[in-house]
Order: sequence, then C-alpha cells, then structure tokens
Amino acid sequence: MKTAEQLNGIGKQCKGAGLDCYYHNHVHEFKRIGESTLFDLLIENTDPEFVKFELDLIWVMRAGYDPLSVLEKLGNRCDMIHQKDLGTHVDPVNISAALKENYKEDTMKLYREIVKSNDFVNLGTGIVNFEETYKKLNLLGSVRFAIVENEGQQGNKFTNIASDLKVMEQYIQ
Repeated sequence: MKTAEQLNGIGKQCKGAGLDCYYHNHVHEFKRIGESTLFDLLIENTDPEFVKFELDLIWVMRAGYDPLSVLEKLGNRCDMIHQKDLGTHVDPVNISAALKENYKEDTMKLYREIVKSNDFVNLGTGIVNFEETYKKLNLLGSVRFAIVENEGQQGNKFTNIASDLKVMEQYIQ
C-alpha cells in the first residue's frame, strides 16, 4: 500500500511537469496475497490519472500468469509493453511454481538462482507466440509502444537487434 501511495505522489508530480509515470513489473509483484496479488493491489490503489503501467510480458509469464489477460485488465492504463523472448530450454518458465513453500522470498536471490543469463533469446526464436500476442495487442488498441529488450543473447548485438526488428515489423500495425 505504501508503494501505491508513493506511486500516486510521484505520478502527480510527473503529470504536473507534463510527464507520464509508468510502473514496470517483474515477477515479485505477482505474489499472492489472499485472493489477490501485489500487482492487483497496485492497480486498485493507484490513480489511473497519475500512474500507468509498462507491462513486461515475459515477467508476467514467468510469474505464472497470462500476459494478454493482465493487459486486458489494465486497459488504457497500459499503452507501453516490454517485449523479449524466452528460450525453449528454460525450465522452469513459471518461477513462482518453482519456489518451495518454505522459501523466504528474497527477490534478488530469486533472480540470481532461477533466472539465467541465457534464458532470453532473440525475438521469434523462443516460446512467445508473437503472431497471437500482436493480433491481440492490435485488437485491444491501447498499446502504442513496444520496447524490445535484447538481454542476454549471445553473438553480435547489432545483428540481434536487426533480427528483433524484423520480427516486430511483421506484427506491428
């Protein structure tokens, strides 16, 4: 609740300066709290006038949720997504399910232990169904920006970026 309060204050200041305030998610925001998640609490307790969301589709997936359902729930509060692809070799995809019941969750320890540097691959070479994802994004019509993160891929970064751009050009309308 304190984070939501702080985001509202920061968002209000940003709006006053002619800027938008975005919250970028990772896995830990999808920790369950009763019937809800921390992410749900952020949505419910931040002012749509001041706080938008830049949804990272892969982290939503790695939390065990459907990114497109979360995007639908956010509606116009999310006009920017963070896109990457996850390798077919990644196991587990759902980080939350991999945690043991008695694991005392330390977010950075979690990422270091489970998330590997080679988990992320060039767009279109992993498990993300870009055709389905962007068909739905285009139907929703609220997303205006897709930020591609070329993280962890091996090889020449410029070649990787060119490859990612070709994939995105196929699906962006």
